[in-house]
Amino acid sequence: MENILIGNGLNLTNYNENSFLSAHNIYDRFIENLNKYWIIIYELVHLEKLNIEPLMQELDFNDGIEILAGKVFQYIYNKIELKRKFSWNDSYRLIEILGEISIKSIFFCENNFLIPKISDEYKNKIERTYDNIFTLNYIEDWDNNGKVKYLHGNLKKYVKIYSDIGSMLLSNNKKYVNFKETEYEKIDFKDIVFMPTNSIVDKYNYIVQGLCPRDNLYPAEDLVPYAGRDIYKDLDNLDNIEVFGMSPYGDETIINKIKKIKNKKIYVYNLNKFEIDEWKKYGIENCFVDSKIFLDN
Repeated sequence: MENILIGNGLNLTNYNENSFLSAHNIYDRFIENLNKYWIIIYELVHLEKLNIEPLMQELDFNDGIEILAGKVFQYIYNKIELKRKFSWNDSYRLIEILGEISIKSIFFCENNFLIPKISDEYKNKIERTYDNIFTLNYIEDWDNNGKVKYLHGNLKKYVKIYSDIGSMLLSNNKKYVNFKETEYEKIDFKDIVFMPTNSIVDKYNYIVQGLCPRDNLYPAEDLVPYAGRDIYKDLDNLDNIEVFGMSPYGDETIINKIKKIKNKKIYVYNLNKFEIDEWKKYGIENCFVDSKIFLDN
């Protein structure tokens, strides 16, 4: 059985079609959406009106979307801590609203639902070569046979054409419902997994562990019991894995899963030294191949 794990780098092999996925273009949409959502962000966590300008100075157009959202998370966290103790309720609400903003920033622009497309060369290579295809992407529109396993969720389960999207969980929050001006597709952000890069909560806390009683968690209308699930369990007990188009930055949980797989090959664009060094920090060695040769075999 041959296995592959793919990330956004696959989409960027077809950059002319998928340039909307570049960090700079996503940044522009993120800034636009952040301004639109700013009032509901601070209202959800019961803060008085906040000045957005200091935060804007921290956001860099070279940052990935998880880092951008993480800086917003940290900014709000710091503001809350000046007033009171940051709660798990605050954390859940921020993750949901930042997930909504971020998914919109990736895939929605001027009443268009932007769907990545890859070339037939890559499609045919992947379908022909691999028995198991795992993806970190939210859309693999080329997968006509339903072979792809979505580790972070399949957005097309919720959205087929352009429509507004919103958080299923926050739809139980009156402030949020009043903020939403139009009908929207309700997204379960425990299915469509997006986690802002931060040191407070991670995918394990939010997705795997589930919503369970804990300190600093209070009853609320927008809290729904959740048993938890291991989003990366399909990577357990694999004999081999090839990794294409995945960045080594930011998701320690899945990297530790990859590390445990005995036979692995990680494709790195132009054998970028900084990326390879980042992989090596996790104890992963001697498995790096230039992604330019992916189609050669």
